[in-house]
Amino acid sequence: EGFEMVSLIRAALIAYDFRIHQDATVAGETIVLDMNNLKPKHYAKIFGMPFIKFIRFSWNNCPYSLKNVFIVNCHPLLEKGVNLCKSTLPEKIGNRIALLSNPQDLHKYLPRQCLPIDYGGSQGSIQELNSAFTKFLLQRKEFLETISKSKPTGPLPEEVKRYTDEFGLDGSFRKLNID
Repeated sequence: EGFEMVSLIRAALIAYDFRIHQDATVAGETIVLDMNNLKPKHYAKIFGMPFIKFIRFSWNNCPYSLKNVFIVNCHPLLEKGVNLCKSTLPEKIGNRIALLSNPQDLHKYLPRQCLPIDYGGSQGSIQELNSAFTKFLLQRKEFLETISKSKPTGPLPEEVKRYTDEFGLDGSFRKLNID
């Protein structure tokens, strides 16, 4: 009931912030999203502009690349939303998003030792892994609070200030400039 996409995005950004400030090298990010527990009332929250902007932000600003996004247990109505979102993203990003109706299909793309037991892998359950990661982050609460207070210095680049290419149009709803 309390599902908010912006809260989910913030949680992802906290994980990004943490990983960016670690000494480990990350070659790329593979994300698995399980839509099993989502209801149709959640779909509009997922595929709004915050999600699209988050994907664009991740693509343009994270120091490691987005290798793949696997969306499993996707309802047919949700598939339409995913395909609509993919059409607003650069083709290179859109091609990295795959819809899988069965979580076991992840084995075609990812080694079993990297998957939770919920998907036939050898790691712990999703709930156990989530609890362990939450505990891990809470043990580093002070560090996370410090980096969450950091702010950019200097002027923002012009491309950050404007979203002229979100839908291929420059302008606003009051005045559109179309060639």
